[in-house]
Amino acid sequence: PVATTGFDSVKVQGVFFRTANPLAILNGKTVSVGDKVNGVEVTAIEQSSVTLSYEGETKTVKVK
Repeated sequence: PVATTGFDSVKVQGVFFRTANPLAILNGKTVSVGDKVNGVEVTAIEQSSVTLSYEGETKTVKVK
């Protein structure tokens, strides 16, 4: 079965890094810090990673 919430339900597909307003692509949606996808909150967007938070856990996903 495919996860519908939590880290496994979110695929980080890319980053548009700008100092003022960095954006990331998660599950085909453009998001910014503070946005949520499937209950997972975007807490930081860096040039090569996105930090996610879900139910008190934090996970940093590297972007190629």
